[in-house]
Amino acid sequence: QPAFLRRRPAWEPQQAGEKMAGSAAQWLEDFEKVANLMAERQGDSRAALRGRVTKLDRALTHMEDHPAAYRVDGRELKRRRGLVNDLKGHCGMKTETGPVYGGGSFIAPSSAGGEQKTTLQEQRRILEHQDVLVDEIGRGVDRLHDRALNIGEETNLQQKLLDDMDIDVEDASSGLRREAHHAVEIRKTCSKS
Repeated sequence: QPAFLRRRPAWEPQQAGEKMAGSAAQWLEDFEKVANLMAERQGDSRAALRGRVTKLDRALTHMEDHPAAYRVDGRELKRRRGLVNDLKGHCGMKTETGPVYGGGSFIAPSSAGGEQKTTLQEQRRILEHQDVLVDEIGRGVDRLHDRALNIGEETNLQQKLLDDMDIDVEDASSGLRREAHHAVEIRKTCSKS
């Protein structure tokens, strides 16, 4: 049995006060592993796959009963229910509900193995495209970070120049006051004479 199935699933709290925030993401990881095993049929019997799908289904039911604890909204729960129902359909298990809209599926329901591979290839292509987009976003964020650093340096330089100018203006003002005072004294002495 693979190691990821031997450990305690994240949706089963170890202690009463343990938070479940990360368990919704863990459920998705476990789902993808089971879906990949199913798509590739890696040495697991149909019964073993059904057992894994049943575990995912029970965990999802628990999430549906306690959505606030998992920080998952109703739309996401419906999408996940559709994903589990797709897996159940592939295992020949009965599903509780019909199709769920607004979510897509990891493996498209199909009885032909060739269509599964095509769907899996299409999903991998989409993931690769998303990776490219994420890389582009990352590069854009890096450029934005560099620009922000440059703006910060320029701001510091401008602040230093303004401080220096303020000192120069104060010196010039005091010089002008001294000269104005000196001019007044000269005028007084000239008018006395």
